[in-house]
Amino acid sequence: DRAVLVPPSWEGERNDVVAAACQRYPERFSFAARLNYHDPGARAFIANWRGQRGMVALQLTFQVPAFQEPLIKGEIDWLWAACERAESPLTIYLPNALLPHIERAIERYPGLNIIINHFGLTGAARDAAVFADFDKMLAMARHPRVAVKASCLPFYSTEAYPYRGLHGYMRQAFDAFGPQR
Repeated sequence: DRAVLVPPSWEGERNDVVAAACQRYPERFSFAARLNYHDPGARAFIANWRGQRGMVALQLTFQVPAFQEPLIKGEIDWLWAACERAESPLTIYLPNALLPHIERAIERYPGLNIIINHFGLTGAARDAAVFADFDKMLAMARHPRVAVKASCLPFYSTEAYPYRGLHGYMRQAFDAFGPQR
């Protein structure tokens, strides 16, 4: 009956299509907005995010090297403070190997609310190989404001439904984060 929409990363930092859907069907849709870090208006956008009808979070994408550079180089360190101040939740798509960058931000700004998308899985690997850094994601459970989203998991399995090879990983995440997160 309801869905949180996320604009696709390949279209850039566009929010217009999902924002229009939220305007037209506010009882059915909300959205996680994309953000252009280099836009001079980015700080104001974060500060005023609650004024965006239907917006429930910011979506940050670091799944490929071209998107990872601002995170790795510290070019977006200003963003963590801005999101904490504005109480803007973040949904983050990145490989588990990069979670130490997010953990440093959480330690510095403990008021951040973060959802790690797709269990932190990215890339072309499947089955056990894609879970090589899964322990880094599980370790994030020590931060009470971090949650995980178990979306896209079948994509990372070569098995047919019910994807039994994924069950142990899902159990580990559930046990670490609990049902509330």
